[in-house]
Amino acid sequence: MKKIFALLLTCLLCLSVVGCSEKPYQAAWDGFCYTSAEHHAVEMESEDRKYIIDLLNKAVWETNIEDCECDFYFSLQRQRVEYHSECGTFNDITNSKSTKVAEEQRIKINSILSLDASKEKLEDGFKPSNSAEAPSLYCAYRSDKTEFPIDDVTLDFYYGGYYYQGVEYELENTHDIPSFELYFQDDYGGKFFIKRVEENFVSEKYSCNVVYDDNWNITEVKFNHSETITIPREIFAEESGLIYFSVFGTNQKEVEPQVKVITGIGFYYKVVDGKVTLSKQPIN
Repeated sequence: MKKIFALLLTCLLCLSVVGCSEKPYQAAWDGFCYTSAEHHAVEMESEDRKYIIDLLNKAVWETNIEDCECDFYFSLQRQRVEYHSECGTFNDITNSKSTKVAEEQRIKINSILSLDASKEKLEDGFKPSNSAEAPSLYCAYRSDKTEFPIDDVTLDFYYGGYYYQGVEYELENTHDIPSFELYFQDDYGGKFFIKRVEENFVSEKYSCNVVYDDNWNITEVKFNHSETITIPREIFAEESGLIYFSVFGTNQKEVEPQVKVITGIGFYYKVVDGKVTLSKQPIN
């Protein structure tokens, strides 16, 4: 009797250990990943499934759902987890929590999902993270890819000001910038001149409009002006770093006018085998 009791106790302990060590995210017996729009199944190798499951189990989760337009979802044993390939966010819909992977992990996941990195879009600045008080000066960039030959890293850059009381009022009271210059800067102290513009920055040509939601948060910036600029190869002297696109000018309405950055925006780069990858997030 004592032996039977001891055996039962051992079994219970083993079951307890197994239960406690069970990982919360496990692949379902059939099906795994699907596209959100067409609900098409995404085929992948078992090691790739394991990579994604291990990421989910090791992730640090936040107790909220991120407002992302997820383009894939994972049907797991106990959860539905959605994924946004552009920013690398996982939303656990079942448990109302989210996590965001590192940039190199996002790139690997996207390659598993058969997303060609050369066809990914790159953009930032069109949806401000907060609702800055108007009038405000804005800057943005956009490209239909994230990977470039080092001699042809070309982006569309947008810049301008939002003047809710009109350009004439702005010129008379707040901003008067008769001319301005464009530069690329890096985080190693380098400064690369692009061009000088002999036009007033405060004008309809360099204006933009903003779109508000019901809570008066800015959801989109629409620019009147954009131009295509190639980043000089010399700026990619290091294996990785930060590049800042800057608009310099002198606001004559200030008490002590001086040349300074009036608007700008940054992005990260990494160079591998003569190709440059750009991202709005740090690349390890």
